[in-house]
Amino acid sequence: MARPLIAVFTYAAILFGCCPAHALAQNEKASPVPAEVEDGIDQLLQKSAAARLLAEMGPGTPIDAKVARLIDRLSLRDRVHTQAAATALIMLGRPAVPSIVRRMDDRRDVGILSFENRSPDAFEGVRHMGLPKVVDCLDEILSEITGEPVGSMAAGGREPGTARDERVAAWTEYLARMSPPVPAKSLPALRPAARPGR
Repeated sequence: MARPLIAVFTYAAILFGCCPAHALAQNEKASPVPAEVEDGIDQLLQKSAAARLLAEMGPGTPIDAKVARLIDRLSLRDRVHTQAAATALIMLGRPAVPSIVRRMDDRRDVGILSFENRSPDAFEGVRHMGLPKVVDCLDEILSEITGEPVGSMAAGGREPGTARDERVAAWTEYLARMSPPVPAKSLPALRPAARPGR
């Protein structure tokens, strides 16, 4: 009977301010969270937001429609939604590359996005980039998906407009090289044209 009364009095003392709660807490200060852990948590949150975004679209939605919707979201003013769209595009992977390249020449404003730094020599786990236009963002996304800096290599040191045009051209050329040739069996048979007078 005495123990429940002690608990009640302790609770009442804390509740009414007779005994400050911090006096009962440990005196040790919590150590700061390392930057790598914070970056890892941010990446998990970004990936879960992107997964939710893709799930909302549904598994039956064609990849071309998903890419179109996600690219439209890149120009939203809310950084969280923009980041979720960029991460979702990366999560779509190689099957999305043709659709992304076809929609790449988009000059709407974007902002700052974060990308996972996958390089083994990376100083940080995440790189934050100010990407002024959708075309710049899609260049980074395509490089992330394919592992090849196709557009970035094409545009080095040029004026922004010219560099963007060159990036779009470089990715279009990349897509043409990577697209499998159409098998002859799937082409319609060619028939000789009828000659007049016969």
